[in-house]
Amino acid sequence: MAGDGCGLAAVHDFFAALIEARCSGAYARWGCMVSNARAGGENSDADIRAVLDRHHGELRESLRTALVAAEAKAQLKPGTDAGAVADLLALLAYGVDLRSRAGADAGS
Repeated sequence: MAGDGCGLAAVHDFFAALIEARCSGAYARWGCMVSNARAGGENSDADIRAVLDRHHGELRESLRTALVAAEAKAQLKPGTDAGAVADLLALLAYGVDLRSRAGADAGS
């Protein structure tokens, strides 16, 4: 997503693949190891929290990079804060993980 320069198409493809992986097939309802650890007791361990924070930073930066590419392609409204939108999209990705744990299917 970060390196392909496709802009919004990369963000769309990321979410489409995430929803498919989390909400259908053999691994539906598992959620995500990162989201599960973030919500569980593992989050109290400093070493694990550091790994979780690094993952979040990498996800956010990948989204931000794709949004910057989208901005360069005039796919975003001028003045859009790519960092703020990346923060929101990262939270939405974690929401997909949590919804999958709750039994959501790919269509809901």
